[in-house]
Amino acid sequence: MRRIAAVCLCLVCCLTAVFARASAPLDITASIGKVAWSATPAEVLADYREQMMTRFRKASAGNVDPIRVEELRKEVDASIKRASDSLESLASARTGYEVSVIGGEVLGQSGLSMITIRPTASLTGNFQYMVFSEGRLSKVVIPYGLVSIDYMSMEQFMAVQSEKYGAPDSVDFRRDENGVKLVHQAVWSDGVTRLRLLERRADLQSHLIVLEDATKPMVSVPVDATVRPRRSVEDLLGGEGQGPVEQEEEEEEEGN
Repeated sequence: MRRIAAVCLCLVCCLTAVFARASAPLDITASIGKVAWSATPAEVLADYREQMMTRFRKASAGNVDPIRVEELRKEVDASIKRASDSLESLASARTGYEVSVIGGEVLGQSGLSMITIRPTASLTGNFQYMVFSEGRLSKVVIPYGLVSIDYMSMEQFMAVQSEKYGAPDSVDFRRDENGVKLVHQAVWSDGVTRLRLLERRADLQSHLIVLEDATKPMVSVPVDATVRPRRSVEDLLGGEGQGPVEQEEEEEEEGN
């Protein structure tokens, strides 16, 4: 009887932990604002505009330099316009992102479209790729350049995320050329939002945080790290308003 009671107590504790976790949704507003999954591009852009205006008000509060305030206002306007102009359809078989920092997260001919939020001079810090499926927000990919996180390993970066969200629900590993076991991916989910921390090999100089609609299947395919990246370091270091450098352009020049 004691053994049965102990087993029952263990099951109750496990179920309590599961329900406690389910009742605590992942707070991702600091990363992507207040938009909900299934938001339209117009709704995402409206929320981004509000985010930028909030940052402008904070940055300009108490600033007695009218020139600096005007610079911040222009930065906000330019950032909102770039985001609006960036909306693109990924209807072709090749998207141009196959070998990139977000390669494997956006696939051609899959009904996807995307808005790119680029870093500004002082008000935003990371690229954000807002991915829409059939016109509804389903995924946000945020690359963290290794230089911006002091070259943290995946294990260290996972520990940082675990401080925010608790222990991950699952962790996938890989082995390096010396057979050392390393973290490749960690996943958190509250049933509404799925958060994936995904390794990108040294060629791509970053780790990814992927936020996505947990009610939809996970779509993530491996990236061939042996091929030169098309959109990676150029994107992450390009800064305000600069687009990625395409490999095709260099290939065309070599052929002439």
